[in-house]
Amino acid sequence: MHLQYVAVHHSLQRQRIGTVLMGAAIDDFYEVAVRTGIFALTLTAIDQKTSDFYRKLGFIDFGAEGATQPNLFLPAATVIEARKKLDAALVG
Repeated sequence: MHLQYVAVHHSLQRQRIGTVLMGAAIDDFYEVAVRTGIFALTLTAIDQKTSDFYRKLGFIDFGAEGATQPNLFLPAATVIEARKKLDAALVG
């Protein structure tokens, strides 16, 4: 599954809007992953600063090292495991 484009207007950045948007995208990815067995969510960051943001969300680099627009992926197993831990914490 590939996330094509998510953006927050420059004047609204650093207000956690991007984190909320990505949280919703990752939640949707979780739903697709458990139903289909899809391996990963991929995306291409617009720059290194943005790729740092994605890495904080658990994305991992792949492809050419030092690319101006890095490719990243988030393994489905990582998202599924995180959801299991969250669900267990909420129940217990």
